[in-house]
Amino acid sequence: ALALPAAAGEGCGGPEAAGTSSSSRQGSCRSSGAFLIQLRPELSKFEAAGEEFAGAGYEPVAVQRRMPGARDAEAGGRGEGTGCPHEAAGLRPFAELLSGLPAGAEVTLPAAAAFLLDSSADVGSLTIPPGAALVFADKPGLMLTATAVHVQGRLQLGSEACPLKAGGVGITLAGSGDRAARSREPLQTKGVTVDGNGVLEAFGKRFAPTWTRLAASAAPGAVELELQDDVDWQPGQEVLVVTTAWTDEPDDHQNEVRMLVAVSGHRVSLDRALDHGHYGGPEYAAEVALLSRSVTLQGDEQSEALRYGGHVLCMIGSQCRLGGVAAYRMGQENGMGRYPFHLHLMGDIAGGSFFEDCLVRHSFFRAFTIHGTSGARVSRNAAYDISGSAYYLEDGVEEDNLFEFNLAAHVHIIKLLDDYEAGGGQQGVTVSTVAGRIVPTDATAVGFYCTNAKNRWIGNSASGGFSGFHFPTVPRALGDSYRANPDYAPDKQELLEFDSNTAHSSGRIWSRGACMYVGGKLWEEDKGSQDYRYQTGRASVARMSGRFLFTNTKVFACKKGTLFWGTHWTAQKPDFALENFEAHDVSRSSSQLGNTYMQRAVISAHTGNTFALDLPRVADGFELYDTDMQTILADVTFRNFDRNGDVAIMDMTHSNIFKPQGMFNSKGLRFEGMPREQRFRHVHRLACQTYHQDTCKNKCNACPGTAGSSQIANIIDSDGSALGWDLGGAILGADDTAQETGGQTNDWWRIDDSCVHELAWGFWACPTLGHRSVVSLFVVRGIKSSAPGRTDPDAAVGRLYHFGRSDRHLHVGLAQSPMVSGPCCDVGWYLAMDGGAQTALTVFMDQMVPHGGLVLATAYPAGAEFIIHRCLPKCTQVRQGSSLQEVLDAPGTVYFSDGEGRLFLKLLHEDNGFFVAGGVAQLQNGNRWLGGQGARYTIQSSKAGTVSWLLPPPLSSSIGGPTTSWVPLTTTPPPPASTPDPGCAEAWEGCLSARCCNGAGLQCYEKDAYYAQCRSSCTPGINSNDKPQYQTPWSCAILTRSTTEGSTTLAAGTTKVALTTEVATTSMSTRASTTMPPIATTSFGFAPVDGGNGRACRGSSASDNSNSYYKVLSGVAAISDCQQRCAAEPGCRGIEFHTSGRCEIWTRLEGIGASIPLPDYTCQRYLNEALGSFEAVDGGIDRACRGASSGDNAAGYYTLRTGVPSQEECQGLCLAEPACAGIEYHAGRLRCEVWKRPDGIQATAMVPGYSCLRFVP
Repeated sequence: ALALPAAAGEGCGGPEAAGTSSSSRQGSCRSSGAFLIQLRPELSKFEAAGEEFAGAGYEPVAVQRRMPGARDAEAGGRGEGTGCPHEAAGLRPFAELLSGLPAGAEVTLPAAAAFLLDSSADVGSLTIPPGAALVFADKPGLMLTATAVHVQGRLQLGSEACPLKAGGVGITLAGSGDRAARSREPLQTKGVTVDGNGVLEAFGKRFAPTWTRLAASAAPGAVELELQDDVDWQPGQEVLVVTTAWTDEPDDHQNEVRMLVAVSGHRVSLDRALDHGHYGGPEYAAEVALLSRSVTLQGDEQSEALRYGGHVLCMIGSQCRLGGVAAYRMGQENGMGRYPFHLHLMGDIAGGSFFEDCLVRHSFFRAFTIHGTSGARVSRNAAYDISGSAYYLEDGVEEDNLFEFNLAAHVHIIKLLDDYEAGGGQQGVTVSTVAGRIVPTDATAVGFYCTNAKNRWIGNSASGGFSGFHFPTVPRALGDSYRANPDYAPDKQELLEFDSNTAHSSGRIWSRGACMYVGGKLWEEDKGSQDYRYQTGRASVARMSGRFLFTNTKVFACKKGTLFWGTHWTAQKPDFALENFEAHDVSRSSSQLGNTYMQRAVISAHTGNTFALDLPRVADGFELYDTDMQTILADVTFRNFDRNGDVAIMDMTHSNIFKPQGMFNSKGLRFEGMPREQRFRHVHRLACQTYHQDTCKNKCNACPGTAGSSQIANIIDSDGSALGWDLGGAILGADDTAQETGGQTNDWWRIDDSCVHELAWGFWACPTLGHRSVVSLFVVRGIKSSAPGRTDPDAAVGRLYHFGRSDRHLHVGLAQSPMVSGPCCDVGWYLAMDGGAQTALTVFMDQMVPHGGLVLATAYPAGAEFIIHRCLPKCTQVRQGSSLQEVLDAPGTVYFSDGEGRLFLKLLHEDNGFFVAGGVAQLQNGNRWLGGQGARYTIQSSKAGTVSWLLPPPLSSSIGGPTTSWVPLTTTPPPPASTPDPGCAEAWEGCLSARCCNGAGLQCYEKDAYYAQCRSSCTPGINSNDKPQYQTPWSCAILTRSTTEGSTTLAAGTTKVALTTEVATTSMSTRASTTMPPIATTSFGFAPVDGGNGRACRGSSASDNSNSYYKVLSGVAAISDCQQRCAAEPGCRGIEFHTSGRCEIWTRLEGIGASIPLPDYTCQRYLNEALGSFEAVDGGIDRACRGASSGDNAAGYYTLRTGVPSQEECQGLCLAEPACAGIEYHAGRLRCEVWKRPDGIQATAMVPGYSCLRFVP
């Protein structure tokens, strides 16, 4: 027995509470007795100082559940040796059955007979038929050697009430089985196969806990360990001390196996000294696992050379209950279904089968596999030295399984890739099934492989592997489970529970590697084939389920702690959340995309772990990543970011076109053990060194200065805790100056003199005063009804200025980016356009306040008249006001033009919401996609061109405050507007039917018998501004309601009230959407006639237009509504739709036989059947279509159409082609490729701004 040190009060102190800081146990303890027990070798002064420093200021937040210790297990009761199966009456000796049989003979037990194995035996195969049983005695060294065991009756090695305690009891599986030629015959598989109604029960002596952690660091040379739990382990047993270094490769690791020579409570002695140091500090500690069990299932020695061990396979109808059992040299590398412990296609077993307190050691293929099985329990197990992923959900259909208090350590990749980077992109590499790696995810083998989130993981720990925990996106059921579940979507299932889990010593071999990873994608091109494809990185179609909540999670010794690639936009929010999270000795705590938050966290750049020399040398605690994100950090402590290069939080400045909105808020931040200047960092990156292919890349002369994302970088300190001031919340905005931006941007984020220049951080810090926000706009030329791209040829180009401050401005349109972000709302924004005023402008409110509003001004030539609409997404007219004060007082519904030509608008989105977490409300972004058309203001002007410099004076108070005033300007307001006529057409709309116009100075001018338009003037003859196909002469006759064609003019004083800015399209679907990202669109039988757009329907010929062919509906809001009306009409043959809302439902028996060209009309034929669907290829977003590979783009594959105003019309053009295979569309360029390749679209290339959709008939 281990001799204990002197009791408390005799010079050494008594046993210390588990979890006490290791710094309180440094040095040796000398008793007054006859010998010395050194609990821990002396540390060097450097090591001691390091651990003392690491413990300073640390307050844990991850309160992790732990498995029962020895005292708990003893109090709860374990097997007492009662009702032992091997003591049952009527058991026949197994040796008698073998009598007279040659060694290695195949043995089948007689039916309805029970046999006792009480001496070791060597047979060939063994069959236990229904009704038969083989029961093992509890004798030391009792071993059955067989080539395979097939259980349809009962195989009993102890029971839960009577475990086998003698030791050395078990089964050795021998031979080479079906290694040369795979067989489905159980007796040829070198395994224990349980099927039919068979039962396998194997219970060894339970020891508690099966693994624990160090309570104090163990330095190199240590022979005693202090543990966090009392253990009931025994001398002579083996233990594993798990690494706390980062590297964990088969030939380079610090996991150590030792034998116990003494055990007393939570202290154990080893047979020989440790070679490496293992950290047991306050932040984290090495796991220590028991590697001995009294019952063992093992492969023979021959298994080693072949990597072909034994396996246990439990099939439907069977029951497998194993506790306290070891599996050694088990698993058959790359043998599908041949795993140490495997529940196979058992369905919902409701806890009837389980693995608990077991061990898998030195496995050639996995450890614990749950396959097509739900309701199983995997508890308190350990897996060490495992090839391929260890704890494994195989097909993605597995639900409601419980993984609790399991350990995975030293997990090995199968067939390491030569390259995991593919140039460093987010997508990683795509791996397929190959002979040396049948499941491609084993190229990224992990401790816990989780293909379905609808399960529970509690109190587990993973060390080593590509990652510790991996949740890949699995769109459809895989392998054997697909046939029974063809419509099941694993990636739509939400996480049940993920609590008290730990991962460490992984994420090293990929530049984006993480200890916990939600990402990658696994699928089968041929469903159910087990021929897999796996993308290691960010997939173009994100997972469909959100609400990933990780609680009480701890990571250490990682590149990234967690990596989450986001979800589909339809997923429930938040997408991902970390509550009570700790990350220590990591390069970065977490990289998380989507609507995510971190609440109550501790992030340590480094700790007192001076044993591991390979830990990250530089850390950034959190980096803003990607755009259209919503991220909140609340109550987070950053520790020890004190080395050169360390920084707690850094912004995102890598792109000109992917730029941040107000997408990062923090609250309750604390910084400990670090200089103030290392709290934040505004990263300096140049526009010409952008990560993306835009017009500035590698063009440093054309695009001097910082990147577009740098100039609008921002962070919102919601309570001022990050700044440490008492002024409340603050906006931290980039301090880019004219000297850094080629003169284009200067102090854009410096709101007023209350701002503080945090020069070391690279930010201006301005108090929010309770109402300031960050808002984001997309500004484009022209009238738009769908979101612009990241780059857009119509992007507004110029500068934005603060009202009254010509020295505070922002470059607009860099690299054709239409996006701007900035402070709101007591700072007006003045837009000065290069090239002067535009006749049409659309301002998308991607992120806008619901109260107060942003005052936006721009200049036009004096006397310009305006038609302005506010679309949310339905458009309503913005009324002209008589003063700027009227604009300020109204809820975004009034505009004002002063006598100098300045136009003033107040932008407001009262229905916008907030992303809320941790007591922080962050303004919602992404509203440029609202309703498929976007939250926007459209501005049309009667005049354009050169304008004077007309910077308005500053606003006198906050728009967000209770009162707002304006310094009056000298101006002559226009006459008050008269009441509009809802039956009249709008500016530039067709007015042939209405014969009247809304808007001062507008008249309905006739072009010909088929078309008239509301215009301010008209010149008879051909108008060169018309599209070429429409350049026919204008008669310019003025049409009115009270006259025949061309007789009188329109009465004065009519005011425009509505403008339809949507161009009618040849939509093939009543469900078609132009939202981003693109979605699959079903086509319900409306096909374009002669191209559809710009065509009016006719009967048998161009002149055949009898009014008996159709009935007319007025005020129809959209073409989809017209389609629905027609589809519901008996005898529907098609529709003609005009942008004014005029809908003709054609019922001509012979259908629509012809059409004529006519602007603003659309003609579609109804086929009364579903045509098929357009489906996104590789996610559709930012993807250009290709043929057989990403480089296959022959011009003969498609027909190029330009000037196509919408994706829906592009789809319609494709459907008009008999060989339609799909489309490629660019909204900003109005570019449409109609693909007709016989083999269809088989691949894509990543090209920003493009969408690729495959047509499936």
